[in-house]
Amino acid sequence: MRMQKDILAKLITLEMGKLLAQSYGEITLCADILNYDVNNAETFLENLLFGTRLWGACLYASRPWHFFG
Repeated sequence: MRMQKDILAKLITLEMGKLLAQSYGEITLCADILNYDVNNAETFLENLLFGTRLWGACLYASRPWHFFG
């Protein structure tokens, strides 16, 4: 995502009408969230009671962007 930020920022601006600076900020925020999730995934998933970690990982990964407030 960070490697493609120029392309993604232009696409966000084109499709959503955001200012280019806002688009870059959104990409940075999303990349930071993904990085945090990757670095903490094992801790997040260890307490899920879904039988398999794969099922828990799928549920966790599909959470809405505003899940934590």
